[in-house]
Amino acid sequence: MSQETLVNQLIELSAQIVSAREDIERKHRKMQIALTNVLRLLSEEEGSTASKIQANPSRLKGYVLRALSELREDSLSLCDTLRSRVDSIIEVARNP
Repeated sequence: MSQETLVNQLIELSAQIVSAREDIERKHRKMQIALTNVLRLLSEEEGSTASKIQANPSRLKGYVLRALSELREDSLSLCDTLRSRVDSIIEVARNP
């Protein structure tokens, strides 16, 4: 593999890392907003928004747990994709 090809692949990988980081950050912000709203709903007194909309605390907690699980899986998937890309570049560099 030529050095130029290797550099180009590393540049592409760097762009993928930037994109993955932005995606993870966006998903974390979304989760933080959801968690803040659920906690607010659960902490309000009688006559609160949660009781007005007949929100079930168990369902709200379940939503948070599902959202956290999804966030974890998405984050791990992005990391696995990046690791696979790095492994591919290493393999090509070792076997020109």
